[in-house]
Amino acid sequence: MIMGIFQGYRFGSSVVPTLVLQRLLVNIMLVISKRTRSITLKYHHLGIPTRNKLKDERHLKHLKMYVSGYGKSPYGVEWTRYEEDAPYPELVKTVPHVAFEVNSIQEAIKSKKVRIKPNSPSRGVIVAFIEDNGAPIEFVEVDRSIAEEGI
Repeated sequence: MIMGIFQGYRFGSSVVPTLVLQRLLVNIMLVISKRTRSITLKYHHLGIPTRNKLKDERHLKHLKMYVSGYGKSPYGVEWTRYEEDAPYPELVKTVPHVAFEVNSIQEAIKSKKVRIKPNSPSRGVIVAFIEDNGAPIEFVEVDRSIAEEGI
């Protein structure tokens, strides 16, 4: 039983240790304060890139990608598959990322290494990616008054 904690899951060429996944998949609430500004981060989902076509994937044509699983997984796991010419950094297309819901996308990316600038994948949703110590991190800002339910 204890050995299982240290085993990992293989996603493409990456191995993500079980303990890391367990910690990422818990509903995390962090408050980061710097001087007078404060940003609240709340765990939103874990995004895992795949090259496999999944039966329930949804094509986001304007983004040149497919998504699957988010809203169905009790842990917020989302699978992503990209079209060959999708205009995203290889880091985002190949390495799993953790996503946090934020109250201000602009504050969240301030002074960070931005890999994908803020954009709107759907009504009421703004996303951006940063790189932190070689890992992609996604920030999601949601206007719940107009975003579709379940975001």
